[in-house]
Amino acid sequence: AWDSERRQLHVAGKFNAIDGWNIPAGLAVYDQDSGHLVAHPGGGLAMRNVTQDGVGTAIQFDQENGVLYVMGSFERLTHGNLECLGLAAYEIKSGSWTCLADPAHSVSPTGGGNMLLTPY
Repeated sequence: AWDSERRQLHVAGKFNAIDGWNIPAGLAVYDQDSGHLVAHPGGGLAMRNVTQDGVGTAIQFDQENGVLYVMGSFERLTHGNLECLGLAAYEIKSGSWTCLADPAHSVSPTGGGNMLLTPY
């Protein structure tokens, strides 16, 4: 998900290292000006047991409001150890997460195990 104001590409997936260095799992950011892929400032994604990595399967950036939406297979956000079941928003300017998943409902992948987040 591209942030044109900061010239950064937010990346989600199944990974926990960059260039052999461990990082919080599932999220990273590529800074076009520096040319480096680094750990995401919002931390990473984890399962209930924080030693198990979470996976980001879809991300979308709201440029107007500076918010990164993340969906995937995770139960915790490592920054602040916030419990969150698979859907969250990261506000770039404040550096804070908001869990969007309602514990009264569940979001689960179907068939192939992938979830999609679209603007529609």
